Parts: sequence; C-alpha cells; structure tokens
Amino acid sequence: MNSKKTFSARIANLKLATLVSTSSLLSACGGGDDEQDYKMHLDRAHAYQEQGQFNAALIEYRNAAQKSGGKPEVMVEFADLMNELGQSNSARGFLEAIEGDSSEQYLLELAETYIALGKHTSAEDALAKLTGTTREKQLLKGLLLTKEAKLDQA
Repeated sequence: MNSKKTFSARIANLKLATLVSTSSLLSACGGGDDEQDYKMHLDRAHAYQEQGQFNAALIEYRNAAQKSGGKPEVMVEFADLMNELGQSNSARGFLEAIEGDSSEQYLLELAETYIALGKHTSAEDALAKLTGTTREKQLLKGLLLTKEAKLDQA
C-alpha cells in the first residue's frame, strides 16, 4: 500500500515539477513583464489551493503579491487562503491594509474574516455596504446570525 502512495506521490511531484519548470521557462522567455509574472503566480496559487497544497499556495500568493505591488484583488485572494487555513488575523491585516476598495469580493472576504474573528458588528457593517442580494451575502448573513445565536432569523 505504501508503494502505491509513493508512486502516486511521485507522479504528482513529477506533474508539479513539469508545471513549475514550464512556467519558469515561459517567464524567462517573456522578458520579465511583472503583469504577466504576478498572474502566473496567481494561477499557480489557485491550482495549489484547489489541490490542498497550501504551503506551495502560500509561496505563490506571496510571489503574486510582491510582483503585483500588493494589488487589491491579489491581496483579497491571499486573504481567502488565510481564512481557509484559519489564519483570520493575517487575513484581516491584508484586507485592512487595502484602502478604498469596495468591490463585492473584498467586502465578502472582509465580512467572512470578521465573522471568524468574532467581530460581528464589523461583519454586519461590511455586509451592509454590499448592494443587492447575492448567494454569498445571504450565506454570510446566515452564518453571522447563527454565531449570534439568532437561529430563528438565520
């Protein structure tokens, strides 16, 4: 059974090595365009996060954040990973450092972070800034009401 797992792990590592070396080769040929570099890091971060390879995803998100100069959309996605890992304080730091962003993705992630930290009033404020009703907004409102023990309203 261990040999089966080892073989699968070797195949996964081989695929990962191929992906990394191919992207490195492409970025070397690309001439160092930071816009493309950070997007490639972001794409790899998403792939790693979906596969549950969180250490690799963290590295790629850091690289994307550095190459993009801390663009809000990168930092919001980085905060999403931090929330997934239970590092809501780090996510909060990323999100609160962004000035003037009022995008739906930002506000939803901010509300999720505040709920995880037990900052219910701040979460309500972030959700109140969202216009319209989306599924994600309703789910976060339900979670918030559940955390506040308002089960009949949830």
